[in-house]
Amino acid sequence: MPESLENEVRGTVISIVAKHHYRNQNVGLESEIYYDLNIYGDELYDVIDELYEIFDIDFRELECNKIAPAEGDIVYWLLVKIGFRPFKSFTVSDIVKIVMKKLSELPSP
Repeated sequence: MPESLENEVRGTVISIVAKHHYRNQNVGLESEIYYDLNIYGDELYDVIDELYEIFDIDFRELECNKIAPAEGDIVYWLLVKIGFRPFKSFTVSDIVKIVMKKLSELPSP
């Protein structure tokens, strides 16, 4: 895959993620979707939907329940507040890698 495509994917993913987080911080490749940016539940699905609309790729194998809690799940919120990390680390860079892998699997035009 050309480097320019990867740069375009990075920029698009960062832009989409930035629209869906409510913390006052910059979004970078190493930003964790849940722990840094507090994206979970409906917001996480909105990010995935936007990525699908733009890149037309499938995210079915992404197990959202392992990277962030469902909307309104107070138990996990409390665990995080006292220092536990019940979800696996999932960064903006991980999303870029998934998109790039999926794009590389598409047939050439």
